[in-house]
Amino acid sequence: MKGGEYRHDINERFDLGLQMGLLHSMQANNYQYSLGPTVGVSLIKNLWVSLGYNFRGFEDDDFSTAGYTSQGPYIKLRFAFDQNSVRDALNWFKTKCGVTGEGSDAASSLKDQGSLQ
Repeated sequence: MKGGEYRHDINERFDLGLQMGLLHSMQANNYQYSLGPTVGVSLIKNLWVSLGYNFRGFEDDDFSTAGYTSQGPYIKLRFAFDQNSVRDALNWFKTKCGVTGEGSDAASSLKDQGSLQ
């Protein structure tokens, strides 16, 4: 199985893409393809939801569920982790859910409330 995806950022929140895949069975000398466009939106920093549609697709027990290769629509979630992601996510949670505490950040607040050990 070989595959690839090209994504172009339209702006900070939206991207357009094209994904493709190729499955070659050496024993049967058979090739199967998947190909289709994607549209993505960033819901919050480092979290993307993409909607895609494969005009041509294939199903394989080993690859279809992991690689979005079946013909038709699909949804994909992407999350980027870096050294600041968890801290930023906890601080976002703190502001959205009204978590309070003595600490300087959400992790300290959650620990004070017994949510983190």
